[in-house]
Amino acid sequence: MEDPKIYLVRSPAKLISENQAGHGWSQINFSEASSVEELLGLFSDKGIDPGRRRKQIKRFFSISKGDIVVVPLHGAVALGYATGTRSYAKGVSFGENRY
Repeated sequence: MEDPKIYLVRSPAKLISENQAGHGWSQINFSEASSVEELLGLFSDKGIDPGRRRKQIKRFFSISKGDIVVVPLHGAVALGYATGTRSYAKGVSFGENRY
């Protein structure tokens, strides 16, 4: 078994109580893509240039089951393991794309 990778995700705190971590980009559903290249193509198709956030997007998309997710919060840090799959839901700003 491969050692888990560790990812820092700046996620809305509200998602922690739902055992999820999220990333923004409400215009793009990350779960529709099967690769980073396909995901970046979705950005291009919508005329969105992620600019300096491209690496953040790639890292979030690369999270897989068993990886460790670190979420900094105000006055605390949440730690968890990625156990589910990518999903998309509205209702939490900057947390539409979830793992």
